Amino acid sequence: MKNFVLFAALLLCLSNCKNDSKLDGAQAGKPASHVVKNDDPDFPASEGYIYIKGLMRKTGNAFGLLQAPNRNMYEILDSTHTLEARFLEAVGPLNYDAEAVYVEVTGKPGEATARTGQKFILSKIDKIETKNIQNLSSLEFPFDFWCYGPDWELQITSFEGGVYYINKGEQIAWRGNWKRPTFDGNTYSFDIPEIEGIGGAMKIVIKKEDVVDPVTGVKYSNSVEITANGNTHKGWAVRGFGQFPVLEK
Repeated sequence: MKNFVLFAALLLCLSNCKNDSKLDGAQAGKPASHVVKNDDPDFPASEGYIYIKGLMRKTGNAFGLLQAPNRNMYEILDSTHTLEARFLEAVGPLNYDAEAVYVEVTGKPGEATARTGQKFILSKIDKIETKNIQNLSSLEFPFDFWCYGPDWELQITSFEGGVYYINKGEQIAWRGNWKRPTFDGNTYSFDIPEIEGIGGAMKIVIKKEDVVDPVTGVKYSNSVEITANGNTHKGWAVRGFGQFPVLEK
């Protein structure tokens, strides 16, 4: 119960964020409008079933769901008895603490209580997968930067309050707390402190300059350099949309 209360507090913070729809370039794309699924004959709306999509996160033994686009919060009650296995399959063996995944699910809202919040009785998992720019944009949930290298990926999101780093070559998956960067007119510098047992310290430098993905040949308008785990890696960054603090002003 304590784990879910902590998770619900995080989601409440997220749900109060405002999306100012500001875009920095077109690489991230505009958020897609919410798509409502046609009624499923096995789970008809007439019997109280609803289809929703959002971000799902496991904290301790509890699963929580932040619905898009209205940002309702739910504690998931799994009647399929498959959620744990599907979640672990989606995040894979290399995953960071309290990793959120994209989901599309069908079920029934349950009773809300002051102690545990709104319930969602899960009846069907339509889709569950790791977050990416496309599905996060479809939720209309903002992010700050999404950074890539040959064998690593870094998400920076003030909306979720986190910095998420996965390096397949070094076999590390870290979560850090989002911290406001400095900005000198051309460069964002993030100093992310260590969280013991969760993620090491990270220094991230993102510059407004063209950089080309050597594999695909695609040109990006931001470079990134991350120093973590005693190593420095270079790559490219996609600027997101949403409520990221505009430091240029």
